[in-house]
Amino acid sequence: MALVAGGEPGSRLAHRLAMPVSGDTLLRMIRSAPVPGFVAPTIVGIDDWAWRRGQRYGTIICDLERNRVLDLLPDRNADSVADWLKRWPGIKVVARDRAGVYAQGARRGAPGAIQVADRWHLLSGLGEALRQAVGRHRSAVSAAAKIMASAQGAQANPAPTSPGLAKLRTDRKAGRRERWEEICQLDKLGHPTSSIAELVGVTQRTVQRWIAGGGEPEHVRPHIQSHLLGPFEEWLEARWRSGHQVGQQLWRELKELGYKGSRNTVARWAAKRRTRDDAQALEPQRQRSAWKAPSRRRCAWYMGQAPDQIDAEHTLFLDHLYAQAPQLREAMREPEMAAPVIG
Repeated sequence: MALVAGGEPGSRLAHRLAMPVSGDTLLRMIRSAPVPGFVAPTIVGIDDWAWRRGQRYGTIICDLERNRVLDLLPDRNADSVADWLKRWPGIKVVARDRAGVYAQGARRGAPGAIQVADRWHLLSGLGEALRQAVGRHRSAVSAAAKIMASAQGAQANPAPTSPGLAKLRTDRKAGRRERWEEICQLDKLGHPTSSIAELVGVTQRTVQRWIAGGGEPEHVRPHIQSHLLGPFEEWLEARWRSGHQVGQQLWRELKELGYKGSRNTVARWAAKRRTRDDAQALEPQRQRSAWKAPSRRRCAWYMGQAPDQIDAEHTLFLDHLYAQAPQLREAMREPEMAAPVIG
């Protein structure tokens, strides 16, 4: 924990793991830890890092064989990179992004080294190339979508909820539950709210609010039915179905029946009832809508996935797309070539 997090952050983590230790102790452990021997690098990776994103950048140099940082340069400059590489004449491979300054620095500092594109930029470039290819065949994408709609009886399939968003919500809910259980344990041990807030990593006000509420927040506004309007729900439904759908008129009639609530309460009920009617009216139209063609980005993502990573519906869509645009199938063929070299 000391080597990864440092002194005070490591101390806070240790307290949360029920292993209390001070930050000074962790710093002493860092200073006394043995330092591994340095091995001259032969394969390095060069990329930038931000002092302040969009304004000032430095350069990070890593040993790709041992997966460790070698140095941090204060700027993003070809001269700085060249000077650093000249200090290690045994470097044989330089993996870098497409930045021209790093290309110049590598040529001047290690002229005998091979320059290769790193994995992230290769995948990024591949994704952009696929998106451009799909953009040149939008008519084929539309034609494939029409075939899908025809095969399914012209019934649209509602877009499923994003699994990434659902997982994010589940993870956040689980995190709140774990934090609440930790607050309960510390509260039972007699810790004050200020101490609990520091140990858990939230504000003192949050701890007080959760304890007062008896649990972590659900971030869902519960539906609370008006106790004044409840006895008149059946009457309101009957009047609504008979064509009386003006909130103010319904309120005046309710007052004659003994309703003591406000006009706004009846207006809110009418607005919700009207929204439900509108949704039911649009349902047949939605069912008749065509199978929606995926966006250029989504279509390129489907093309870049293994066949077992996408569902049968979109696999069939890709088959129709390749039939309409054989060039896209050709673009997805694995080229028989060596690792790309840039320089």
